[in-house]
Amino acid sequence: MSTRTLGLLDEAFPSLLAIDRARFPTIDGIVTNLRKAGFTTVSADVRPFRRTVPADQEIERVRRKYISTFDLLPPGEFERGLAFLEEELPRRCPGGFDASAAFTFVGASR
Repeated sequence: MSTRTLGLLDEAFPSLLAIDRARFPTIDGIVTNLRKAGFTTVSADVRPFRRTVPADQEIERVRRKYISTFDLLPPGEFERGLAFLEEELPRRCPGGFDASAAFTFVGASR
């Protein structure tokens, strides 16, 4: 979460990333806590993910609140952000919404 960006979603939902960063621990924090808990072998494998989603599909995903943090936004922010995306996403991303992320898999053994 500490390096996550959401592109146009950042603009639509200005509180989203701050809420997510407060909710989820950093990978370094997870690794540190596993070592403190007695795990001797700890690994973190980062796997990038990238895809392009047609604008109408991304809007529908947002409408269905595919990110749990949408339920934690300040009053009115989800509705304003959705309206913003309905207008701006097709205009700014006619070829589709580029989504990129990195998934980190952490493993540990004693």
